[in-house]
Amino acid sequence: MQTALMRTAFMPTATIADWVDDPAEGVAVSRFSTELQNYFFSTSPNHPSQVAVSETDRLTTAQSADDSRTITVLDLLDLAGERTFGVLLVLLALPSALPIPAPGYSTPFGFVIVLLALQMMIGRHRPWFPGFVRNSSIKHHQAQRVVSMGLPWLQRLESLSRPRFSLLCSSRTGHVVIGLMIGLMGLCMMIPVPGTNTIPAMIVFILGFSLIEEDGLISLFGLTAGILGGGVVAIALSKGLPLLWTQIQSLTQ
Repeated sequence: MQTALMRTAFMPTATIADWVDDPAEGVAVSRFSTELQNYFFSTSPNHPSQVAVSETDRLTTAQSADDSRTITVLDLLDLAGERTFGVLLVLLALPSALPIPAPGYSTPFGFVIVLLALQMMIGRHRPWFPGFVRNSSIKHHQAQRVVSMGLPWLQRLESLSRPRFSLLCSSRTGHVVIGLMIGLMGLCMMIPVPGTNTIPAMIVFILGFSLIEEDGLISLFGLTAGILGGGVVAIALSKGLPLLWTQIQSLTQ
């Protein structure tokens, strides 16, 4: 009860549709998309504003943001709170999971996703990162652009999601199975071959979201999509790796 009250105390006023009842604790808590809106599109990058913003407002804010502002992994850890793994996985997968993916993020973010997956599998409740990962940052306006493009997709998932079959998301066995799939998809994201980034990132996004919402049904969907998507990635690798190797050889000659 105390945790939920703390979460609502730090969140601004939103529309009724942005809030859901937490049946386990009997209070209303905000949806993750609302928290992202408030965190990334406030007048200060570290303090949520008091109103939810529209799509147009988000894009306008992103265009006029101060280029000197940055978001670090430590900032994302503060945003995540108790839902660390799910929130970080969603945010790290988002740039590459978009229909028009943002280039340059897949390899470094895939590396961090693999680190998270390994720690999920061994049962850590709070992730550990080496110093260069903890202190790495992204421009605030760049983060705003990515989040503004991803929010509609996140809201669609939220409209379908509710806590169900939660044991898959909260049990040690469930974390091992989900972590294994996320780790494999993270490795695929790191490979600089066309066709090996977007689908794995989408799967990580779905599985990370299922951890946030404790929705085992969406977890099952993500795992199934991961098996099918793995076949697509394997085909892309069979065609792309020989071309990549040829390019490497031409550069070394």
